[in-house]
Amino acid sequence: MPLQKFPLCIDLDGTLLNSDILYESSIKLILTKPWLIFSLLLWILKSKAWLKHKVAQRVDLAIPILPYNKAVLDFIREEYAQGRTLILATASNEKYAHQIAEHLGIFTETFASSATVNLSGSKKLEALISKYGEGQFDYLGNSYDDID
Repeated sequence: MPLQKFPLCIDLDGTLLNSDILYESSIKLILTKPWLIFSLLLWILKSKAWLKHKVAQRVDLAIPILPYNKAVLDFIREEYAQGRTLILATASNEKYAHQIAEHLGIFTETFASSATVNLSGSKKLEALISKYGEGQFDYLGNSYDDID
């Protein structure tokens, strides 16, 4: 009987993507709705989670053509093909995270920021430990800040 691997939690910004969803969506907001540029400042004053939420309410992204990291995507698709549980764990807004997860069709669960919680750093780590247990999952990210 093969050894069961821990779930693999994958970060989105800078890992699965060669970009950042907040950057992509904010640029699109500024280009398509320039009158909202000052609103960005007000939203960030409330919180980063609120900023991400408000931008996501106003901007749709072309999910299939985002700049995916081919090496990471190939790796996690191979892991999925071998039966590994994949979790998308991101500080990006839940709207985009769920759209990306649905588009790729390989994630069992998605952890993402909401209007009130910016799921980054220690908050992301706490959420993953709460769900899977300390030391009971692997993490693929681009920075120790992701889970520090």
